[in-house]
Amino acid sequence: MYEWLPEAIAQSELIFQKFSLKPKFRLYPPATPDKIGQCEQFLGLSLPYSYREFLLKHNGAHLFCSDTAAYAAPEIWWSNSGVVVFGIEALLAYRQHLQWIYALSDSLESPFPVPIAYPGRILTGDFCALKCALKMDELANDEYPVMSCEQDCDPLDWKEHIIASSFEGWLKKMFSHVIEQESFPEYWLKDDLRLCFHDSIDQDF
Repeated sequence: MYEWLPEAIAQSELIFQKFSLKPKFRLYPPATPDKIGQCEQFLGLSLPYSYREFLLKHNGAHLFCSDTAAYAAPEIWWSNSGVVVFGIEALLAYRQHLQWIYALSDSLESPFPVPIAYPGRILTGDFCALKCALKMDELANDEYPVMSCEQDCDPLDWKEHIIASSFEGWLKKMFSHVIEQESFPEYWLKDDLRLCFHDSIDQDF
């Protein structure tokens, strides 16, 4: 699994060169099975297969970022550049942050989503992806679907906006758009959730 990723990164680098841009791709050292187990024990649930396999190869990643990428302490998930794919520490920190914002708690019937990625801006100055989380109440073949979790929208609306059937599917979808369309990753998916949010604001006025 993820044998395709190095080639996808290499192709993306070539495409960005056409726009005179040099994105960086940082894949971090692997998480240990014990660390992943501790994370799952803390969450009270099992992580999906493709995300668990990614963590065993790379405990997080920073994609399409610049040399000046910076993180804001103590919010270790946050980045001003590129797509941050969460490792264990960032996953737990951002999940607690979302739970605090929405005053939500886990239940067996409706477990709170597990966030997997946070967007910054790519070298064009545009945002590059949606905030993404795993929909933890819909398990199929040891995978959870990925949904948009735009913070301006109600968490109940997130579940209506599935964007991939698995973590690996989401990652492939982003790279496939860049490679097949020779485009930037901020355009890899139409953000229907944000459009719904703005439509509701317009109706209120």
